[in-house]
Amino acid sequence: MAIEKKRPRGLKSSTASNKNKQRKTEPAKEGELPENAQTVMISKEVDEGDEVGEVVALYEDAMSKLHSQPTEAATVLRGVIHESDRILRNWEGEQPLPPAFYYTYGSALYQLGKLSDDDDPLAFVEAAEERLQNGLDHWSDEDSVDMHKLRLSLGNVLLAKADGELAEVPETAKESLDQIKKASAANGLPTSLLLEVAVSVQSHAELYSDQGSRELFTKWASDTMDQLAKDSSVQARALHELGLGQLSWANYWMDQMDDDECESSEEKAKACTALAKAKNYLVQAQEKSQEPGSQLLCDLAEVSLMDANFMEDEDQQKAVYDKVLGLVEDAKRLGGTDYKVPEGLALFVDEMQN
Repeated sequence: MAIEKKRPRGLKSSTASNKNKQRKTEPAKEGELPENAQTVMISKEVDEGDEVGEVVALYEDAMSKLHSQPTEAATVLRGVIHESDRILRNWEGEQPLPPAFYYTYGSALYQLGKLSDDDDPLAFVEAAEERLQNGLDHWSDEDSVDMHKLRLSLGNVLLAKADGELAEVPETAKESLDQIKKASAANGLPTSLLLEVAVSVQSHAELYSDQGSRELFTKWASDTMDQLAKDSSVQARALHELGLGQLSWANYWMDQMDDDECESSEEKAKACTALAKAKNYLVQAQEKSQEPGSQLLCDLAEVSLMDANFMEDEDQQKAVYDKVLGLVEDAKRLGGTDYKVPEGLALFVDEMQN
């Protein structure tokens, strides 16, 4: 079929729907928690009678499933919240519950809010903030890895309270970023937690229409992910997220392009540079992944499609389009019958095949 040359544009529906890289799950009805959740799902040894240790282990189990099995992760997170609430209500110790408890309780609320199709996601964020702030109030003088994790998570949650496209950075967002920077400098923090926070900071940057405001957040996020990309345990995902960060910048510069200056402009050059960087990161992520997931393949397809739309040579463009179709087919095969290709890519496939 003939391919109509159009002004290059990002596939915003694809990027926006996967902003936090987590598939949504159906909300559970009250009481729909698995019986004996902590004995069934805990995957590491915990001392008998250590209830805080049990919920911490449950949370770690949920986080290990967060991206590969989001529905199961949500079930475990509900179990964490249920058990944490029970522990807090029944606590009669002379000392407050330990920092690990408040970190786990608050973080579980925040993560479940990201996974749930809830009409009021802010309720999860505010509940998470309350639990984390309680822990900080009780243990403000404590200098431990658990407290640094708590401070890092609280900064992340406070960032999530911002919403909408903003021209200026609110003071609360600046303070949250400062808290994140300070907490992330501590030794012994889990790389998986640092990556989760870096992803959130990078996503927060997309709220701003001003370049300088975006860069305030993307600088820390990309620097952090660059370091994490050297760690084999999170390397593939860090590279993937770095690619998505550059894809976001490509979309940003395309939005700045004037219709009359599409063929040659500073914004076009910057968009092309960002696309090249995005593709490089995503290809590296694919190479480092033992089993590249459907989302990674679709993100690579999106970047390739956007790049092809800038090409003047129709044969070269057609060759890239064919590669995009192949990537989408691979993504559908890996994702199974329930996997839905992002809307922008689905429309492209439909246009090419019909």
